[in-house]
Amino acid sequence: MSRASAIIVAVIAALIPLLIIAEKTQFGKWNKCTGLEGLETVISKEGILVHSAYLGVKDRSSKTAKYGVKATKRRKDFSAIVIHSTINPEISKLIKYGHSYDYKRKGSFGYHFYIDQKGNIQQAAPLTKRTNHVLPPKNKNRKKNKWGWIANWNSISIGVVGALSVKTTEENGQKLHIATEKMTFAQLDALLALVTMLRDYYEIESDNIVGHGELQTNRLRVEGNKARSIRENPKICY
Repeated sequence: MSRASAIIVAVIAALIPLLIIAEKTQFGKWNKCTGLEGLETVISKEGILVHSAYLGVKDRSSKTAKYGVKATKRRKDFSAIVIHSTINPEISKLIKYGHSYDYKRKGSFGYHFYIDQKGNIQQAAPLTKRTNHVLPPKNKNRKKNKWGWIANWNSISIGVVGALSVKTTEENGQKLHIATEKMTFAQLDALLALVTMLRDYYEIESDNIVGHGELQTNRLRVEGNKARSIRENPKICY
C-alpha cells in the first residue's frame, strides 16, 4: 500500500465514528440508544433478557435446541461480543435454522440475538448456552490479530438481519463482487443499545466488540463493520 493510500484509509477510519453519529441525527430519532447509563438490566437464571429498559426483547429461545454443544461444555464468562449480518432478511427462518441440526455442517449454527429491519430484537438462544458462530481460534481461516482468542465459548453473538448485500458486476471481462453492509436506522439504534447493555452487564471491554469480518479471512470484510464505531464511542448510548 502506498503512503497516499495509507493516509486515505486512516482518514476514512477516523471518520467512521463521526459518520455514525451523523447518521443518528440525520435519519431518525434515537429511541433505544439513549440514556442507558445506570439503567438496570435483568437476565433470568435461564439466561433470558427479561428486563432491558425499553428494548422490548422477544424471547424466541428453544428448550429442545442443542445450540453449541461443545462450546457450552467449555463455556467461559462472556468477554467478547461478535456482530454478524445476514443477506437473508427473514428472521423466523434464520432462528428456525439456528434451532436445527445441520447434518452437512455437523452442528447447530446461529446467534443469541437477531435484530430485524424494523429494529425488533429477538433472543434465539439463552445466555446460559453458547452458539456456534465463529471458527475456532486455531482454524486456518482465522485472522492473525489481537482477537485471536475470541471463540464460541466466550462470546455473545448478535445477527443483524438483511443488512448484508453482495452485487456482482463485470469489468474488463472479469466478474467483481461488491459487498456492502447497510443497516436500517432502527437496526443501528437497537444494535447500539443491545451491545451497550450486554457489555455493561457482563463487564466486557469495549475493545472486545468485533465484527465477524474482523475475525475470519473467509468472511466479507464489511460484516459487522459497525463494531469499530462502537469500540471508539463506548458511551454513545449514555
